[in-house]
Amino acid sequence: MGEIPIQEKTDDYNCGVYVLHYGYAIVRWYDRYRSKITPNRNKITVIDFLSNFCNSAILLTTNDGKEHMNYLRHQISALVCSLHKHQSINASHVESQVENVCTFNTKLSKTAHRVIPYELIGNSPTTTNKSMIHTRSSKKINIPKSIKKFPDPHSFLVDKRLISKDLTNMFAKFIKKSMTPFKQFLHPIQPSTNQWRMNYQSQQAIRIFFAETTHTSRRSATRYAYGPLAVLKSNGAHPSNDYRVHPFTDELSIIVDRLHSLMTNIGFPGTIFNFIEIKVYIGDNVFKDIDGELITDHNCNPVRLGCNKSVNAHNDLNFDDKGKQSAADTACSSEPTVTYTIGSTRKLIFEHMTKTETETSWTISNKKHNVIYQLQHGSVFVLLPDDDKPSEFRTDYPILHKTKHKVDFNNDGISFAFVFRRVRKTSKFDPVTNNWLWQHEIDNVKNQVERFLDTNELKQNNFFPSDHEMDQLSSNIDSIIASLNS
Repeated sequence: MGEIPIQEKTDDYNCGVYVLHYGYAIVRWYDRYRSKITPNRNKITVIDFLSNFCNSAILLTTNDGKEHMNYLRHQISALVCSLHKHQSINASHVESQVENVCTFNTKLSKTAHRVIPYELIGNSPTTTNKSMIHTRSSKKINIPKSIKKFPDPHSFLVDKRLISKDLTNMFAKFIKKSMTPFKQFLHPIQPSTNQWRMNYQSQQAIRIFFAETTHTSRRSATRYAYGPLAVLKSNGAHPSNDYRVHPFTDELSIIVDRLHSLMTNIGFPGTIFNFIEIKVYIGDNVFKDIDGELITDHNCNPVRLGCNKSVNAHNDLNFDDKGKQSAADTACSSEPTVTYTIGSTRKLIFEHMTKTETETSWTISNKKHNVIYQLQHGSVFVLLPDDDKPSEFRTDYPILHKTKHKVDFNNDGISFAFVFRRVRKTSKFDPVTNNWLWQHEIDNVKNQVERFLDTNELKQNNFFPSDHEMDQLSSNIDSIIASLNS
């Protein structure tokens, strides 16, 4: 993503004025063309957008204006992205309008057209040979072993000063009210081809699901569901007994509304979430008793440490090389995914991936290129779909580029990741137990679930969880939850 050009001698006030003029230029272009492009849509208005940018410009008048430029860059990108996803944007029109409006300063008028994030709206006009932009070569291209610079992720951490402490407290209150006793969320899983185990004895985080209910009858409740088959394969919860999607509580509905307001303030006015996944990361100290000894089962066998510490590198959305989303995806590719963190800090790591279009697999870049975010208590991270989508990345070689992201947790205590999504598909669940009623799915889904049960159900029947072990762990988790500030 291109950086906003800032002269070293430019003061904070002028930085703010520049950003306002840039934003105003784009909005003027949009206001002129939106009646022709989307006459029936009521999108962000000039006043709304300028209000957001005025608030941001105020930040630039503080002691360290440059500290906020990265945030403002993401705000600008967010606006262009929100426009782009609803209609086809002609980059030359945007370029022309930006250059015409920014005439208040000669230097700005010459540089403004170069700061548009073209990876969101089209190809850069600075490309020397435009006819080559969409050229596909049948010749195999060797990706260089060493690439000095990858584009920064589009995704970003929201400025902490824009996040209400009251909203963070609402999350803590929800956890205390709805997630204790925590034993209700402890159950056996059979991830991938591994043996059955408890979900707190797996490397991956514990996963808990909540969703908006669209219809309820005496026998079933229809709720949004995020990739139930993918969850079945990766998480391995028993599809009939332990894969549950709970309904939104009143507290969660209020939180969703508040988060919608926050997203509107940072340039995503149409974002409304209908699905929440809570990932729970557990520190090694939680697996120990008050004397520092490992928790044991009824046979005095100690639990394993190093569990619930990670989520493997993955993409939330699946696109082909031309940017078309997979029909199997259940999440909307037009909306961001937002993660709200409560508790201990964990690391979110972006890995750069490259390939040519003649190759079938992606190559992970050197770890030195990884981008790491520290997700602290009360932080909000916005994951944008463009980071999952392949795009042309040109150094000396025409190659495709995208990122994958993963999570590492190495602290004590517990880290709760509330992951908010917009999901487009629904499933049926038991209105009392919240268990998945997979028997109501289409034949293809039912066949896959039946194959899973045929292979694994007998093994689970021979797996006997230890109540003594679960009671000790649940007690430790409940104590930590009780200490959360709210």
